[in-house]
Amino acid sequence: MRYTIVNLGCKVNRVESDSFSASLAARGCVEAPEENAELIVVNTCTVTGEAEKKTRKAVRHALRASEGATVVVTGCAAAIDAEVFTQMSDRIRVMGKAALASAIDAGAFGDAEAVHGKALPVGEGFRTRVGVKVQDGCNNACTYCIVHVARGRAASVDADKVAETCKALSDAGVGEIVLTGINLGSYCWGDRRSEDAVRLPDLLKRLLAETERPPAGRACPTRFRISSIEPRDVDDALIDALAASEGRVCRH
Repeated sequence: MRYTIVNLGCKVNRVESDSFSASLAARGCVEAPEENAELIVVNTCTVTGEAEKKTRKAVRHALRASEGATVVVTGCAAAIDAEVFTQMSDRIRVMGKAALASAIDAGAFGDAEAVHGKALPVGEGFRTRVGVKVQDGCNNACTYCIVHVARGRAASVDADKVAETCKALSDAGVGEIVLTGINLGSYCWGDRRSEDAVRLPDLLKRLLAETERPPAGRACPTRFRISSIEPRDVDDALIDALAASEGRVCRH
């Protein structure tokens, strides 16, 4: 099956879109221009009125580009108002991101046999700077922002899983890993009230330690970059972690 991923919005969307693409490629599907695609996935954004306008335009463009393609609309705009998109065409399927990922893994979009297992988004066609989503959602119901409605409550990814993913990426030759999240500074794996909880500074220290050997073919160890973070979430522990990283956490 020939597919196209159309990505709109934030770094978290970019990571999720790369994951969809890697999973489709792992099942033997082939990335293609929109006009040749049988499946077009539009990963949407709703953070501003302009973003919503671009999202609707992207979906309409996908419908025109390939008249026979199934167009899957996912992401924040789809979560807020699915009907806007389903009314555009009977070729549109609105799906949540978890449901879309499960459908891809189950072979719902083509019956190609998996050829590589669960592929990592590294290698030909992917960037050497790779994003890793460690957090999603937000508990801050700011009046100017609708993203917490679309994404739901804050949730952090298992620190062991994050470390495993980053170590694999580093071993594959990735030079820079970008830690992403909707409210990244709120990262906390475990009971937030416990001293044993893993917070963002703790996670950074662990990732630095587990990737301290340079990847094959590189002179320097993999470095890490923190994407958007709120000032209220910058504490002494995070500042200390940045200062002690000897440049392996990029300037912010």
